[in-house]
Amino acid sequence: MSDTVHVVILAGGEGNRLWPWSREGRSKQMLPLWQGRSLVEGTIERSLSLVPHERVHLVAISGILPDLSPCRWIEEPVARDTAPAIVRAAVRIHDQDPSSWILVLPADHLVLDGDLFRQTMRQAIDQALAGPDQMWLFGSPSTSDRSFGFIFAETDSFASGVSRFVEKPDPALAQEMHDKGALHNSGMFLCRSGFLIEKVKEFLNEELNSEIDLSDQVPATSIDHFLISREEFQPHLTVARIWFSWTDIGRWPALRLCQHLDEQGNLKVVAHELLKKYQAPGEPIYIRAQSAHVESCGGRQLVFLGTKPLKLESTADRVVVNMAHEDGDEMPVGIGFSDCQGLICFQEGDVEVSVSGARGGLVAVSPDLVVVASEAELLSDGLRDVLLELAQREEAIL
Repeated sequence: MSDTVHVVILAGGEGNRLWPWSREGRSKQMLPLWQGRSLVEGTIERSLSLVPHERVHLVAISGILPDLSPCRWIEEPVARDTAPAIVRAAVRIHDQDPSSWILVLPADHLVLDGDLFRQTMRQAIDQALAGPDQMWLFGSPSTSDRSFGFIFAETDSFASGVSRFVEKPDPALAQEMHDKGALHNSGMFLCRSGFLIEKVKEFLNEELNSEIDLSDQVPATSIDHFLISREEFQPHLTVARIWFSWTDIGRWPALRLCQHLDEQGNLKVVAHELLKKYQAPGEPIYIRAQSAHVESCGGRQLVFLGTKPLKLESTADRVVVNMAHEDGDEMPVGIGFSDCQGLICFQEGDVEVSVSGARGGLVAVSPDLVVVASEAELLSDGLRDVLLELAQREEAIL
């Protein structure tokens, strides 16, 4: 394979959708999400099956990851989404090697068939280098999940032109596109670094300032919104069909695909290492949630996100949540799950947790927090609203 190909691993996400497991002092990128290992370790291994270590580049803000030698680092001042991160990497690599191509990989993908991944990427790279300048996307058979972009290929061949690209459509359109055979955008792509830089400058046009770093002039948005979904850019797109299994482990519901579930589909996640810094408790937070009957010693911040009436009891060493609460109901006595289906329970620290009546959703218990969230809020990234509320409270105190 050509020695002009470099792999860029995007590892700078803040991990808000996996909060409070992922938080300050415990980055999402290093969580043991698959067989006790982090996903970024797996991504590095796949990258090294394609190129030598000096052509594997990790893009992240300072301090979010430990030293993952032998990869090269491209540091971001702040996390501003994928468009600025990719442009920063393209410029850095292009300065070193003007003939370079970049294969961009998310750090949080779980890929189970490494051999098929390697074969697919090598086939795409060989065809891309032999053809005209294009941005190569990698699309897999879709579901109706709207958290991904949808790609309509012009043909059924391995590599095809793109007739339409839609980034994260509404549910009705997502179902329609799935029914019509659209592909899911995997978030991986390949192109010549100089070609990407040329197109970014072209779209910035009059706003371009040669005295400012190009990546700092790119809006804080995804590469999909900034570039790929532009109608005028779609003639420059090629999609390669991929058949290896990949999963974006970016939010709580995705953990059900890679972790052990009990017979009722419940998942328990335990964090064994405690953090050095925790959240100061305040008044309970209710976001799109109905009232809860709370008995608390006051040591934890209570968060209710999209929940129906429930009863919660929180002491220093025990947390009990009754999701099917009605006035007069007794709280469950045992530890663990009672009449729960599809619940995700996160536990950190030496505390007994008991949950009853849950249907999906999340109950997260740590030394400083109890979070109860509905399944719908997990799927719609409602946790970001919780983090915004907590940040506003902290600013008010300061």
